Amino acid sequence: MELLTRQLKLVEEALEIEREHSKNVEEKYKQLAEQFRQLRQAYFARRSEKLNDPNQLWLWGEEQPEEIKPAEETPEEEEEEKPGNKNKKGRYSRGIRKTRELPVIVNLLIPDVVKQNPEDYEKYDETVSDKLEYKKAEMRIIRTVRPNYRLCADRNAAPVQHPAPKCLLEGGYIGDRIVLETLIGKYIDHLPLYRLSKNWAIRHGVHIPRNTLCHAAEKASELLKIIYDDIHRHIFASGYAQIDETKVRYLFNLIKGSKTGHLWAVHSPGRGTYYRWGPGRNYEVLEDLVPPWFKGFIQSDGYSAYEKLIRERSGVRLVNCMAHIRRKFVQSDKSCPRESLWYVRRMGKLYLIERELREEGASVEKRAEVRASMSLPIYDEIKEKLVEDLKICRAKYSPGHGFRAACNYADKRWALMRQYIENGELEIDNNLVENKIRPLAVGRKNWLFFGSEIAGDRSAIIYTIIETCRDLGIPPDEYLATLLEELPNRTNQNYHDLLPWEWKKQMNEAPQLEPAE
Repeated sequence: MELLTRQLKLVEEALEIEREHSKNVEEKYKQLAEQFRQLRQAYFARRSEKLNDPNQLWLWGEEQPEEIKPAEETPEEEEEEKPGNKNKKGRYSRGIRKTRELPVIVNLLIPDVVKQNPEDYEKYDETVSDKLEYKKAEMRIIRTVRPNYRLCADRNAAPVQHPAPKCLLEGGYIGDRIVLETLIGKYIDHLPLYRLSKNWAIRHGVHIPRNTLCHAAEKASELLKIIYDDIHRHIFASGYAQIDETKVRYLFNLIKGSKTGHLWAVHSPGRGTYYRWGPGRNYEVLEDLVPPWFKGFIQSDGYSAYEKLIRERSGVRLVNCMAHIRRKFVQSDKSCPRESLWYVRRMGKLYLIERELREEGASVEKRAEVRASMSLPIYDEIKEKLVEDLKICRAKYSPGHGFRAACNYADKRWALMRQYIENGELEIDNNLVENKIRPLAVGRKNWLFFGSEIAGDRSAIIYTIIETCRDLGIPPDEYLATLLEELPNRTNQNYHDLLPWEWKKQMNEAPQLEPAE
């Protein structure tokens, strides 16, 4: 009898171990299935995080709660659309619109009978129609002739000759406009240099080797480095910087092939965008990127290097990104749809408040006031729900469960999100700087990788100039043309009027000339 009892106990222990193993296998299967679903979603399906699926309404039964019912659509009032103007929702009207003033060429058409007998007719009205037209660029040779002169009375005197005009490529055969078109083609139109070389040959009948174009871009980046450094100081002087980074492969050498580097983007709303190239993503690159004198807010994702930065520097404060927190709950909507969607809906209310403030053009004080009265109660509601759900998740789900991981991610960063409510200068998320990664992502599909580490530094300089122009609303092509023409004749003491924000002031203050008829 005692032997049977011992055997029964061993069988029960083995059965308990088997149940625990089966439970672990089942939990692992759920995790792998969730990972596979997310990978399939990222690879094949749409990547939008908008919740516009009508089938989600069943989560609340026959109808949704009153507080999260979608607003009824109201027909928009018809209004006159003007090119370049915004409608009531703050969006640009459809169709062709101008972002800058264009020269106007007036083509006056007078009937032949009026030309023959002008005294018999008088003008009482006119019909005016505008048409946008494009003038094709032309390739030409600028030949500079500098005669040598000598004194007739003194043959031994030194000859006289006009000094050679300064230009970007001293002694080179290509002019500044070719360099400008190379920069625009690669960094705005995202074309690799070999394709630009083909375009010059096919469209204009001139073959410009790729190494010549590469040398031109190198010299341009060296010239623009002084503007690049000032933009870096100008952005961090604001006391608020959004930072993000993206992977870019670069050619290490011909034997070992390519490696993965990172291009860091720093954006300050209303001031500009700065890029810094680094072969890695480690803390040392971030430490060098943020100047030691910086005091203020840094907004970023959940990368641990930013947390180390605020521990090392007492004057730096970290603000997290609501979009990253929301994304975790969007990704977990299959594992716990009802709970995940609750958080997404509440965060949607916070975004709705921000959109109304943005469309209103609210001041910093107004934003802080509205956030304190409307956003703070929603923020506290989410915080209380997080505490409750974390207790349930730790007792019910494994650490790898999607909803538990989303709650853990939000809980670690939710306290730092409160700062955007208290400070009207801060944004709710890091999307502004993430949008600055998009031009690079488009170009990366065409030119694939940087040719070297030094090429990464050159690209960071030129991308910084172009994106800062876009932030300030000035045409990058005109500004780059001014820099390539003026900077060779300037020194380190008299170039400050060429900084983008100063150049913009000069353009706004310059008198607008009326087009001649």
